[in-house]
Amino acid sequence: MRRGDGGYYQTFTRGVITYSSRTGAHEFHGAINARWRSLGVETAFSRLGYATSDGNSFVAFSRGGIVNNPGRGRAFLVEGAIFRKLQTAGGTPRLGYPKSDEVNGRGNGVRRMNWFEAGAITWDVNGRTAVVRGAIHKTWAYRGSERSRYGRPISDEYRLGKRTAQNFSNHYRLEYQGGTVREVRA
Repeated sequence: MRRGDGGYYQTFTRGVITYSSRTGAHEFHGAINARWRSLGVETAFSRLGYATSDGNSFVAFSRGGIVNNPGRGRAFLVEGAIFRKLQTAGGTPRLGYPKSDEVNGRGNGVRRMNWFEAGAITWDVNGRTAVVRGAIHKTWAYRGSERSRYGRPISDEYRLGKRTAQNFSNHYRLEYQGGTVREVRA
């Protein structure tokens, strides 16, 4: 089917092919196909754009991606700035599969976020993205994530001497070393 923006798509019983002169032709099937179709064609194109890779477990689109989580039996959307952050943060090998679509934040300046098996990525009111993972993520999530006394992450983790540290909006820093996370009022 020709689209008004000059691209094309074709649906098949078990998959979809999208084409634009900028992205080329790419096919996807399986759980990715099911998730894409569940959005409806127009919504899928407006949110994700055209496919830029092929597959059935992970497909990149011009404005996001769909990642299958086989353990949960479904695929999840990762969009925009959060998708770009996922790619630069090492992707699913570092954060695990997504556990949610991109969702609205629940306060403290988090606009949108995705939950992953080993962490989360937030996008805040200032347009910043941050990855929270590992032991720091477990502490942050256990305390209530962005609704906790720590607030939203305002940095990625970084090295502070022998510790791994991360800064949060409510003037807290979480530090991890030797199996222990401690909070520091900054």
